Amino acid sequence: LCQAAFTLQNLEEDIEVGRLGGDEFLLVKKGELSKADAENLGNKILRKLNKTFEYKNFNYELKASIGASSFPNHTTDIETLIRYADIAMYKSKKKGGNSIQVFTDQMSEELEVEASLKDVIARGEIVPYYQPIFDIHKNKIVGAEVLSRWIRNGEVLLPEVFIPVAKRIGCIVEIDYLMLDKACEFGQKWHMNGYTDFEIYVNMSYRSLKRPNCVEVIKGILNKYHINPEFIRLEITEDEV
Repeated sequence: LCQAAFTLQNLEEDIEVGRLGGDEFLLVKKGELSKADAENLGNKILRKLNKTFEYKNFNYELKASIGASSFPNHTTDIETLIRYADIAMYKSKKKGGNSIQVFTDQMSEELEVEASLKDVIARGEIVPYYQPIFDIHKNKIVGAEVLSRWIRNGEVLLPEVFIPVAKRIGCIVEIDYLMLDKACEFGQKWHMNGYTDFEIYVNMSYRSLKRPNCVEVIKGILNKYHINPEFIRLEITEDEV
């Protein structure tokens, strides 16, 4: 963080630098910049940051994901301007990082998703779909993976539309625990119908797993449906790894 801050503070005289928190920095460049100018500046910052430095006999590599928004082209509201830059930065991360993305109108669709997601569980719009797991040796279904779907205005939205946004704004934790609850309820029915070795696979985000009470919440849900933990598989998606 100190190395990144030092590098950013020595970029250009007309750039103001601040730290928002964690590993997020905010840069304000004065003057009129086109989209191409912003991209060139972003790439210049990346070249400055992309280096290996030594600290206490260990080598560290710096990389960054950059999002940019423009006043007054995108908005005249400061908070919205920062949020737009944040959305663009998330796009950069999603594409593998170490790049710059400039906010576009298409990205504003994510804002609509973000606003709708805040009360989506209370409205009962997140529902589970179950993908069967078939054992070809036993020639039978031995389990199922629970997949979250968002039913919005009669349309079924796939996870890639809302899960990244849910992770960014934090409501992914509620979705994770809701899906685990629904999955255990589903698994209980199968076990009661004689499929005693039926397994349930549930995706769990890093944000949920790092919660201090994560284990207690999971235990509570398992006990609620009298599910043996042996039959629950918590999966971490590739992007979370």
